Amino acid sequence: RYLFLQNNQFNSLNTFTGLNILLYFYVHNNNISGTIPDFSGCPKLIRLYLHNNSFSTYFSGSFVTLTSIKLILLQNNNLTSTEINNIIRDLFDNYGNFNRSGVAVNLADNSPPTGDEVIDKLNFLKNIAGWSITTD
Repeated sequence: RYLFLQNNQFNSLNTFTGLNILLYFYVHNNNISGTIPDFSGCPKLIRLYLHNNSFSTYFSGSFVTLTSIKLILLQNNNLTSTEINNIIRDLFDNYGNFNRSGVAVNLADNSPPTGDEVIDKLNFLKNIAGWSITTD
């Protein structure tokens, strides 16, 4: 249910499958680079701490099926605008699937989101759905 891997010198992670009871995943303050793991097989995940690493890519669809997510911390990574855009699209789809408020997401200290479509989805999540999303 709880996986605590923070404050180590890890530089990579594998995909997590079959962890359908995982609630909290802490892997912040490492040196992990590459792709954010696919968390679509962890539908009960509530808190996801991925900040202060070197993630540069995102597995599209990873956040869409998180039925219980309340907090995603991704600040201070190396995510490009394309990856941030994909994350925002998936978060928007997550809201469309589960219609929940009160989700907090921190995407600061990565590249900014771009494009009218993504900015509209971001503004909807922040202003209509009541999500707290930090991008700067």
